[in-house]
Amino acid sequence: MSYRDNHIKPKIKNIGRKKIIQRPLFWIGILVIVLVIISLYIMLFSKYFNISHIKISGYETVNNIDIERVVFNNSFKKLFSAGLINIYSNSIFAVNTNNIKDKIKSNYPVIKEVVIRKKLPNTIDLSIQERKSFAVFCQQSKSECFTIDDSGIIFEKLQGTFENTTVLMVEDNNKRAKIGDNVVSKDILSKISDIRNNLKTNFQIDIKEAYISKPLVLKTFENWQIYFDTDSDIDLQITKMNSLLTSEISPTERKNLQYIYLQYKDKAYYK
Repeated sequence: MSYRDNHIKPKIKNIGRKKIIQRPLFWIGILVIVLVIISLYIMLFSKYFNISHIKISGYETVNNIDIERVVFNNSFKKLFSAGLINIYSNSIFAVNTNNIKDKIKSNYPVIKEVVIRKKLPNTIDLSIQERKSFAVFCQQSKSECFTIDDSGIIFEKLQGTFENTTVLMVEDNNKRAKIGDNVVSKDILSKISDIRNNLKTNFQIDIKEAYISKPLVLKTFENWQIYFDTDSDIDLQITKMNSLLTSEISPTERKNLQYIYLQYKDKAYYK
């Protein structure tokens, strides 16, 4: 090898390394890396940031201690795994709030929505919205009945008898329903709600049963039925119903009433 390769080039490389090391930017970069590593370690492993407080609001029927347990059990995040070595963090910075939300809603169908906020240094704040009962949903045989909310979601199985509530049944529903199922569309329930509120407010009549088919058939607690076309303007049909109950069918005549047909576009029939 030449003298240049053996002596000059190594000296040039050493001079280059020394110049880099002597530059302030090099040491600033090293300092930044060290500070980032220390900061990450403190954020992920310091007890100061470990989740130790859980605040829950909005619950009514669910036990808040059970919810706290779900939060704690799902607050640990796996950061590293190699063979038998697993490293977890319970830091507020690492916790996956979406995972906790999904677990809570999965374990407690009565809970409709969960809003989770992280509050430094170590608090998880949960605001819960529970489902409200809209009606009772039964299989056609009425062998099993459930409570559903205004979105059509089953969230509770009913035991024994129930009174003074609207019972919903769906045409050709042979599938066995279970908690968490969406058994009736929100649009249909909204129309039933409009009809029910109108009857109760204007005529003190409540809906006993709703048979969801085409047409939609509602049975009142006075034991007469109303037929609606859910594909047509429901407000127009409510207006026709109100007109009949106000001007043509008196409270006394309702005792012998069998049905009101409203599903025809320009006419309404009753018997």
